[in-house]
Amino acid sequence: MDIHRYMAGAPAAAAARKPGRLQQVEGIDDADVWLAKGVFAGTPESEAAWESLKSHPGFEDTPQVFVWGKWHNQPRDTLGMACDGCPPYNYSGSTNTTVPMSPEVTAVRIRAQQLVEEQTNVGPVEFNYCLLNRYKNGLQKIGAHSDSEKGLVRGRPIACVSKGASRRFIFRHKATGRKVEILLEDGDLLVMGCAEGRNSQELWTHEIPQQKKVKDMRISLTFRCVRPA
Repeated sequence: MDIHRYMAGAPAAAAARKPGRLQQVEGIDDADVWLAKGVFAGTPESEAAWESLKSHPGFEDTPQVFVWGKWHNQPRDTLGMACDGCPPYNYSGSTNTTVPMSPEVTAVRIRAQQLVEEQTNVGPVEFNYCLLNRYKNGLQKIGAHSDSEKGLVRGRPIACVSKGASRRFIFRHKATGRKVEILLEDGDLLVMGCAEGRNSQELWTHEIPQQKKVKDMRISLTFRCVRPA
């Protein structure tokens, strides 16, 4: 299997890293996948969101999804936050608990939206839904999958802000098995494009594997453009 590791420099403390611009991830040539290192590291909006989410009571503890004809526990906590008028986001037979988007998460959403519009070629973006995944430690994970586009605005990107512990993030090409691995650190912004012909969800899967030595929490804020009901 062909393996490409793209770490964008040696790991460093968030405070010591210089924030970067969104750049195409090396090794992924047939789809739009951009990564900006540290753009949300230590920023007021991201730190406020982190503090509000670490112990947010709305998270579902190990909710279930329907995959390959069976219900399975998800080894992480999930919560949905939506803007006014946005319906819940459904995937794998599951509808997450959804609450109004908090002011703290809204501030991160607005900044992520600005960065995507300014630094990629996707055009205007209006994120209206955030799927939050809380990994309490390195034992919690998410298996290889592609994000469900049912109910999403066609062609709009998905943007993920990573807060907390550093975790491995692995892309696998569906046709060739090619593997591209990146390290998501505190404050990184990952954007997966869904444009026709370069749709990352159609061509690649992604996953976060177990890392038993990781003891700290990570929270991902994944923003989507959900079609109004």
